[in-house]
Amino acid sequence: MADFEKRKKELAKVLKEFTDAKHQKMVKDTFGKVKGCHERLKILIKTLDGASVAVNRKNWDEAEEIYKKIYFNTGNLRIKRAYSKGEFVSFLDKHNNQFKFAAEKLRRAKNLLDKLVKPCERTIKIYDNIRKIAHVVAHSEIRRQQMNALESTDDYRKYYRNIASDFSKLSSVLKGISGKMPPGAREYCEFIFDVAKKTEAAAKIVDNHTKKIIDLTKEMDGLLKK
Repeated sequence: MADFEKRKKELAKVLKEFTDAKHQKMVKDTFGKVKGCHERLKILIKTLDGASVAVNRKNWDEAEEIYKKIYFNTGNLRIKRAYSKGEFVSFLDKHNNQFKFAAEKLRRAKNLLDKLVKPCERTIKIYDNIRKIAHVVAHSEIRRQQMNALESTDDYRKYYRNIASDFSKLSSVLKGISGKMPPGAREYCEFIFDVAKKTEAAAKIVDNHTKKIIDLTKEMDGLLKK
């Protein structure tokens, strides 16, 4: 029974961590940012395309106006200082090919994110379902109820594992892009990359906690059957 009691304490610790209000808030806040991130990415791509066209036409006034829009649309993102017109013209003149390359990568990122917005909205409901299962495991003294509660949890784990994998791909696409952007666009890229990394991490945390709940409950069940 010593092994059983040890597993029971481990399970109680995991359940407490998983059902903690701070943990719940972290998960919901993180996944809740994905939709806004998606909207920012669409704005960024549209603006970069417009700036690139203006540069190709050597219409620096138009390019500067487009740049001002993206600079002010970044909202509360931290930006030290926008480029002056001369700095912006110089940047675009020297880096237009990099600019286009970065825009193409952002389109790839958007294609990935297009497919992730709705799944991320579902993650909140699935997270609540896992919390309900955790509650049953924590408070039910009937082993059959505990084991029945775990039956759907593997599917929930798979859902979060897929989310983590997709955001890992998104981070890979976005990595290194921000350095090819002027201030304003740069902060957009860094914000989106940061959201992608944090969302991937949150998905892995939920997956790991859920795995521990499943494994420990099954171990306890096996020990009781001996």
